[in-house]
Amino acid sequence: MKTTTTIAAVGITLLAAAMSAAIAADIAQPAAAGQPNADAILKAMSDKLGNAQHFSFKATREIAAALAEAHVLPAKCDIEVTVQRPNNVFGTSTSKDGERRLYFNGKDLTMFDGKNNMYSTVPMKSSLDGLPTQLAEKYGFVPPLAEFVMSNPYKDMKFRAKTISYAGTEMAGNPPADCHHLKLAGKLADAELWIGVNDSLPIKMTAKLKGGTRAGTDLNIEFTRWNLDAPVTDQTFVFTPPADSHRIPMVTSAEAQATKKSDHSTSKRKAIQKVTTL
Repeated sequence: MKTTTTIAAVGITLLAAAMSAAIAADIAQPAAAGQPNADAILKAMSDKLGNAQHFSFKATREIAAALAEAHVLPAKCDIEVTVQRPNNVFGTSTSKDGERRLYFNGKDLTMFDGKNNMYSTVPMKSSLDGLPTQLAEKYGFVPPLAEFVMSNPYKDMKFRAKTISYAGTEMAGNPPADCHHLKLAGKLADAELWIGVNDSLPIKMTAKLKGGTRAGTDLNIEFTRWNLDAPVTDQTFVFTPPADSHRIPMVTSAEAQATKKSDHSTSKRKAIQKVTTL
């Protein structure tokens, strides 16, 4: 049987996307007397990011080894994202498995696998706010840290889970910064988010899936740099295929599921999964 090689994700992929969707809060716990309001802190972060018209950030993402193996992901990767509202984003994910890139310009989406020098480009008419839903519904993945790119992260986060509470101030991040520590509880995972006291920017985020027996967190993200006035040009978001690169199809979720059902070879399925979960 001919195997169709595909690109279906970059960097954080479905695992972190599912976690972040599960942990965001839709009910804020009342603030104790004299204590900062967690909901207001989350909204201030959202407003700051939403008002930035062209910005960039760097982050390091780590996931538990067992989950990395199960989802065919590197346990650790460095992510860099550049955004120009309303519809441009460029992202890279670098790990021991090489570099992956994502380009989106409101009309087309391109995923590039640097190690194997291959890419997929598909039509994708959307704003940044609509991109995660379109990708999730058709291709089964969400771009890295998508909730921090949307114009209203507060609305997206608050839509999802149960409670948000304030856990005090503490030093977090690299380099360390004074942060508000928020706890977000959801049906599938619990998360913690650290937001800078002085700048209202995300500094760190962790999440742990419920029902598991592993110690520690399942997901850890540290934001190492924010630039809310990042220089961008039209070419920042344009993909130019490298020499000798190969264009390959991006398979939809339905097509991938059909392939999985028709192929009963475990080793072959794992080989396909490795190139479809970048």
